[in-house]
Amino acid sequence: MLTAVAALAIPASAAPLIVVEQPSWDFGIVTNCSELTHDFRIRNAGDASLNITQVRSSCNLCLHANADKRIVPPGGSTLIHCHLDLHALSGQVTRAVVLTCNDPTNPSPVLSLTGISV
Repeated sequence: MLTAVAALAIPASAAPLIVVEQPSWDFGIVTNCSELTHDFRIRNAGDASLNITQVRSSCNLCLHANADKRIVPPGGSTLIHCHLDLHALSGQVTRAVVLTCNDPTNPSPVLSLTGISV
C-alpha cells in the first residue's frame, strides 16, 4: 500500500506544450502582384522550455518563414513570421509551414496559408 502512495506522489516529468492560437490563415482573394505577410502566435502552455528546432516551408521559392525566438519558456510566446510572394502564382494557393519542436504530444505542428491569387 505504501508503494502505491509513494508512486502517486512522484511528480510527472516536465514537458513543453505548444499551442498555436490560429493554425490557419485564409488571405482571401488577392492579385498576384502581391506579397503578403502574416504572423502566427505560438505559446508554450507547458512547464518546460519549448525548443523550436526547425521552421520549414512547403515552398522555398514563394514562402519564407522564421521564428522570433527558438526557445520559448513556460508561459511564454513567440511569433512565426511568414512572407508569401504571389507573383508567380494564380488560382487556389495552399502553402504550409511545418515546425519541429520538443513537444512530446505534437512534435510537428503545421501552419497553413490559403487563398486565391488572381
